[in-house]
This record gives sequence, C-alpha cells and structure tokens, in this order.
Amino acid sequence: MILGDFNARTGNLEDFIRNNDDDCNYYVPVSEEYESDKIKQSRLSNDNKSCSRGKELLDMCISSQIRILYGRAFGDYQGKFTSYQYNGNSVIDYCLVTEDFIENVLYFHVDDPIHRLSDHAKVSVRLLASVQVNCLKENLDDFPMKFKWETISPELFLNAPKSDEIKVKIQDLKNIQTQSQSKVEAALHSLHDILKMSANKLIKKKKQSPDVKALSLSHGLIRR
Repeated sequence: MILGDFNARTGNLEDFIRNNDDDCNYYVPVSEEYESDKIKQSRLSNDNKSCSRGKELLDMCISSQIRILYGRAFGDYQGKFTSYQYNGNSVIDYCLVTEDFIENVLYFHVDDPIHRLSDHAKVSVRLLASVQVNCLKENLDDFPMKFKWETISPELFLNAPKSDEIKVKIQDLKNIQTQSQSKVEAALHSLHDILKMSANKLIKKKKQSPDVKALSLSHGLIRR
C-alpha cells in the first residue's frame, strides 16, 4: 500500500486495461503474461483534468496491476478534491493498493479541508486486519506483590536508588548490551529487580489476590 501526495492529476482516466483483446484496447499488444484485471470499476473524480505525472502514475498502475482507491472505494465514491490552492482545486493525493489487497480495505475517506492547517485534505484508509499473539509459557516471573501508595511514597521511591545495593543494580543494567533477544530479556529482568527492590525497601505491601497472574517478559500477560 502506498499513501500520500503524488502531485499527479489523473482525472477520470482508467488505471486498468478494460479489455485484454488486442483489437479492443489502447495497449496493443498486451503481453501474454499479463493476467486479466479483476477490478474493472471505473473511478469517479471531481477533478477531470490530467497531467503528465498523472499519466505516468496510471501507466505504473496498469503495468503493476495496482489500483487507486480514490473515487471507487466505500467512503469516497464521489471523488472529492484533496488539494485546495489559490488557482483551483485538484486531486493529487491517493492510496494505491494491489488488486489482491483491495478486499482488505474497509473504506477510504477524504476529509473536509481545514484551511488554517493545510491546503491538503486529510486522506485516511481503514484496513481489515487479523492479529494473533502467541504467548510463550517460558521465562515467566511471578507477578510482584501489590504495594500501598501513600502521600510520602513518591519521595521515598525516588530516593531508593541512592542506596549502594540498588546503585550496583543500576550499573549492571547500564552495562547490558541490548543487541539480542536474550540481552533484552536480561535488561528487563534487571529493571524489574531494581523497581521491586526500591518498593520493598520503602513502601508497604498489600495483600495479594489469590488470582495471581504471571508476567511474560516476551509477550505480555497470561493467566496461570
């Protein structure tokens, strides 16, 4: 996906080959390796003018089978202007996606312009995504005790690192080179120990709930 200001006016010209038959298209001959375009829905645009950069952009879209969302996606079927200049309005901001990716686009939208901020309208796109987080049941630390926070606690907690024991821990943390996953884990362990030691020295503990959680240093919280 490519999104931004292309400074290219494409008007209502097509970004695909409507007919692959050599006798019925303007791109004669069509390569035998060129697969038939799946998306053949024309775009609408309030800007009916094109320029040389726009035609170059369209040639790139046709040769790479990339499609312009502007003017054909849900949320912008009208093809609103994206650039507002003293000499006229135009469409030069686009979002380009491959044909196979279009099914993941929920909508494409051109906001109303806010002239005091920019002479371009904000262009946004929402995508359908599926994210799966795999939690590892390795390298788990018990979730620390809860601590009772009192009025004087912030001052005491900030002074805790001045103790010799914690100073050594802080220096050890500074010496860790976080250039690998194992070193990042070590640095996280060290920081966790520093915070826990500071709290243990100066802050009153609260009773822990029987429903204890474990903290995965790699992938967040999981329930035991």
